[in-house]
Amino acid sequence: MGQRTIGPASPRTLPIRIAVATGESLDSWLEASCRRLGVTTGVLLTALGLRTHPHELHGLPDYTVLLHPAEARRLAHAAGVEMARLHAMTLRRYDGHVVRCNHDNRTVARSAWWARTRGSRYCPKCLSERDGRWLLRWRLSWMFACTDHHALLHDTCPACGQVPRRISTSHSSLRPAGTCPGTIDRPCGTDLRTIDPLPLAADDALLTTQRWINTLLSAVEAGTTAELAATPAVVFGDLRVVGCWLLRHAAEEDFQHFGAHVQRAWQTHHARAASRIWSGAAPPAAAALMGAAATRATSLLTGDDQEVIDLLGALLRRGRNRRHVCPPGMALEQWRQLSDSVKGRFLRALDPDLGTVDRIRYRSITSTARAPATGSDPPAVARARHIPQQLWPSWTIRLLPAGRLRADRFRAVIAACLLLPGHPMRNLNQVTAHLHPYLRRRVATTLRDLQADGHQQILAAVCQLADYLDRHGSPIDYHRRRAAIGPATISEPDWQQLCYRAGAHPGRPRRHLDAQRYLFQLLSGADLNDPSHALAFRSAADRTDYLAFTTWLPMPVRQALADHAGGHLQRLGIDEPVTWEPPADCCQDLELPGRDPDDIDLDAVHHLVAVDLLPPGAAARKLGTTIDHIRLAVERLPQTPRRWAANTPPMAWQRRQHAQRLLTRDFFEREYLAGRKRLAQIAAETGLPKKLVAHHAHQAGIPLFTGHEATPIDPDWLRAQYLDRKRSFPGIAAELGVSEMTVNRAAHRYRIPIRPAGVTSHPEMLRTLDPNIPRDIRRAVEGGLWGWQRLRRFQQAMGFPTIEEAADHLGVHQATLVRQLQRLERDIGAQLYHRAVRAQPLRPTRRGAALLNALDQPAVRALVQEMPDR
Repeated sequence: MGQRTIGPASPRTLPIRIAVATGESLDSWLEASCRRLGVTTGVLLTALGLRTHPHELHGLPDYTVLLHPAEARRLAHAAGVEMARLHAMTLRRYDGHVVRCNHDNRTVARSAWWARTRGSRYCPKCLSERDGRWLLRWRLSWMFACTDHHALLHDTCPACGQVPRRISTSHSSLRPAGTCPGTIDRPCGTDLRTIDPLPLAADDALLTTQRWINTLLSAVEAGTTAELAATPAVVFGDLRVVGCWLLRHAAEEDFQHFGAHVQRAWQTHHARAASRIWSGAAPPAAAALMGAAATRATSLLTGDDQEVIDLLGALLRRGRNRRHVCPPGMALEQWRQLSDSVKGRFLRALDPDLGTVDRIRYRSITSTARAPATGSDPPAVARARHIPQQLWPSWTIRLLPAGRLRADRFRAVIAACLLLPGHPMRNLNQVTAHLHPYLRRRVATTLRDLQADGHQQILAAVCQLADYLDRHGSPIDYHRRRAAIGPATISEPDWQQLCYRAGAHPGRPRRHLDAQRYLFQLLSGADLNDPSHALAFRSAADRTDYLAFTTWLPMPVRQALADHAGGHLQRLGIDEPVTWEPPADCCQDLELPGRDPDDIDLDAVHHLVAVDLLPPGAAARKLGTTIDHIRLAVERLPQTPRRWAANTPPMAWQRRQHAQRLLTRDFFEREYLAGRKRLAQIAAETGLPKKLVAHHAHQAGIPLFTGHEATPIDPDWLRAQYLDRKRSFPGIAAELGVSEMTVNRAAHRYRIPIRPAGVTSHPEMLRTLDPNIPRDIRRAVEGGLWGWQRLRRFQQAMGFPTIEEAADHLGVHQATLVRQLQRLERDIGAQLYHRAVRAQPLRPTRRGAALLNALDQPAVRALVQEMPDR
């Protein structure tokens, strides 16, 4: 019933106050007060302001369930007892832990924690010793034994057969201490203190279970549940579900060792269950059976791990449909209410009968088995960002068994399987499709093969690696990298420069393609067997060539590629390491079928591969390992730098770099002009070819001569003509009747500052075009030489699919044409064309297309014909 309105008048205080006994229930204390004052319950409750209808003939509200705040204040004022103490005498102190109280109608929900809705068990000896005062705990279904007197609690009165205190006290009663009230219509009055106890042995399992339960109840009463490993609400919830399931699957022999009291209670319960009277929502009526069910359930919750799993396995085999995750006979709603640790034990017991996908999803093969998490963002879904398309190399070596499995296929399948542990979806294709859509059937086939071959530890390793990623994450977001990193990871010029700096030969264009693949796989963890990738393998031979490239990649080149990869990430704004792998101790408790990556004799690998020249596969068979293990070991072998011939590209590049650093303008002014050394002498001293020395002299603007100047030139006159009058070298040479180079050398010899090439030395460069001419054409022509020629070259080159074909048609060297086009782009200030790549020819940019349209204008064509070389 709901809370009644209390009058404004304050209740009177009691003339005699009765002390509250330890652990006493509120109704017991009220009855003791009635006996001490010599009044009925109704009179006392009216005086306390708890009875508002004095003529009510039916039972009073069950105040022992809970007191409303106003009721508690009135009672505390009248009886001189603290409000907290009063609340502690009601089932409200266990609300949310052992029972769930309905505050509106003052009842207890029987669906929660197997709670008793009404009534109280009792111990005759405790009643006798406590002067007939009743304990609050006896109202809890989990109280079935007295640990002080080693006896089962009584459920009913032996005289009337009723459950004591099942109904609220009548308003007109004045009951003797420790007696059975019976019912309102048929009072009993049996002295329950004189009833014979139901003794238990001191070491009885029921007493052990009751002591353990008492510690949980004491923690609730003391408010120290936070210090427990598991809260009482979780523990009693698990006990209820497991106890109900055990009773549904119980056989008579399961209770034989508990004694006669339990066996009789089981027979009565079994008969009621067979007639569909017992639904499982309410706890067993008999304290003996409740204790036996709690004891068996407790052993499954707290017993030795392996023993519990073996016992659960035997119980589960009694049911059918063992491949279903929810245990037979347990409602799906009850299964969901179990805690993760208890679910884990059930799942481990179910493991032998589960399919391979479910074994991984539920981690049932590991000690951390648990049901998948649900919600808006389960960890298993978020984990996909930290998983590459191919398993990390070191973990491939640890997990890959020597045998029929192909390494790259195995790497892709196991990487996809890392999505399974804890995933809320069961459909394998839907779980792994976004990572490996082309491997849908292969994943299931590989898992079946691994299970059939007895490689259970690989499945366990997948679960533990997934757990590590869920707990610690990964510094690499592969999802972002797969979206941001394209196939053009390194250009061909950059690849050539990288190889030259590392002392290696860049090789044919095929090696540039493999370098792009290597960097793309290194950065994104991509599986190049996936045909959706732009750099995917085109054939089995293509894949073999790539593996040979990565296997024999020199250490300096490999390191240079790693540095280039780091720079590529920085350019994309990605602050992550180039590569990362979970630590080796993720699976240190497992016996993995593969080898530890460091467990290999590098000297033996060097002898087999570098000396005997065996292929990696043959070396792997000789050393009893996998080919990937050999490939990883080859990467760590010390390599002797290759000595290149003098005419090879690596040596030519080194000479060019040395010349660029050494042959500066200051060097030539010091050695050639002031020191009067000849080119041959400089070449001999520097060890550089004479042609290369001459080339750098021209680049530095140094005039070359073969002897002393024949015509003397006055340095003051020359300085005045060149610097003051701004005359050009050709004009001065014509006046003196000498060559232009003679004047140029004299100017250098006299240390006369040379004007830069351009407008100041070529008056024709001062000419400007009509403002109506398109701006990009004016930028290419005005203030420079050969602008019209560069424009015509660009116009002609755009008609060919590649730069190479355009250069061949024009009869110029490819490098020359590229330099002309680059100069044109610098003059205009924009990119004019896209280089040809696979499946896409040479093509102009939007700015380049606009330039081509401008060159087709009649006015521009006339200028091109008028000045073909300028």
